[in-house]
Amino acid sequence: MRPLSLEEIVPRDRYAALRPGYRDAIIAHKRNRRMAVGERVTLLFEDRETLRFQVQEMVWVEGIGEPEKIQREIDVYNELMPGDRELSATLFIEITDLAEIRPELERLVGLDEHVALSLGTGRDAEAIPARFDTKQFEQDRISAVQYIRFGLSDSQAHRFADLGVRAAIRIDHPQYRHEIEIPAPVRASLVSTLSCDPEPLVPAAATPARSPGPTGASRPKRERYFVDPLLQLAVLVPLLTVMGIVAIAYVTSITLLLGDPARKALTVDETRTLFLRANGVYFIIAVVGVGAVATFLTHRVAGPAGVIERAVRGLKNGEYSQRLSLRPHDYLKPVALAVTDLRNHLRAQDEHRRQLLEALATCLNAGDLTEARNLIARLGLPAGDTAVPSRDSTDA
Repeated sequence: MRPLSLEEIVPRDRYAALRPGYRDAIIAHKRNRRMAVGERVTLLFEDRETLRFQVQEMVWVEGIGEPEKIQREIDVYNELMPGDRELSATLFIEITDLAEIRPELERLVGLDEHVALSLGTGRDAEAIPARFDTKQFEQDRISAVQYIRFGLSDSQAHRFADLGVRAAIRIDHPQYRHEIEIPAPVRASLVSTLSCDPEPLVPAAATPARSPGPTGASRPKRERYFVDPLLQLAVLVPLLTVMGIVAIAYVTSITLLLGDPARKALTVDETRTLFLRANGVYFIIAVVGVGAVATFLTHRVAGPAGVIERAVRGLKNGEYSQRLSLRPHDYLKPVALAVTDLRNHLRAQDEHRRQLLEALATCLNAGDLTEARNLIARLGLPAGDTAVPSRDSTDA
């Protein structure tokens, strides 16, 4: 399945008008891509349209307008895009009792080894284990939201497309055992996923072509790595200048020496010695010059690198107040700006989660368990994700 691209995302100012109808279309689309496996696990199978909706909502809710930032969101959700002969799903663990959340998640540790897609029955049965995103796991518990994939071979994909072959999702964890046959509408949608991309649910006129720019996967391979033009110039210009001065001085001295009448009075050995000493002097000058340039650049590069490293370690510990300030002539400023953007994004995510927790407390006090369950599920989703893991037909 093709990854999403920047030109497929509707700009925020145009998205407002089509959002209600688009959400209705997504609700209907997701209805045939969601299934419950027991009382506490729900699978939502992803495709280009479900993931495009997530990106559109992130752009809308967080007010993202810069193409570079939109591309970063696209890159995140493209990681969930199913590949060739692959089914990709978001697995939700639904827990309505607030007091049971942590104990239940601790109880389900090891779930990643007990989820499979089962094809056929009897001797012809085969199980395709789910591949979990290991970043979602902690040492003593798991997240309530997991991202999983089922990779199929050619023969398995053919069997899955044959509606005469039983297909089911099996969970055989010691603390949670369920096997549910994939409902016919869901399976039909998944079979379509394996053969082609879904029809776009966003009106074609709403996504005008725009220049993707040198971002993400559209960049040439050599440009995907960090390049600071100022740093390159700072390295090349001084080094070339030093080497040029040394070369000019060397050629000039040799020319003068060859034209000096006194040279004729020197023996061959004396001439050779004179040349070697001249070469030694210029070599020392070159080494000193290059060393001085290298020292300066190390100071201007290693220093900012240390500042950026400390800022990143601070983000790991949840320290968002630390300012990432570089000196006027320091390099690596694009990296510093990227880390600053990351800090702002993480701070927004934490604020989003705090607001959800406050809303959750309000719902619990009011006895609204349905909304509380939805809020609990959203705690594991990115800010702006409105796809709540509910079996209610009105859920997007």
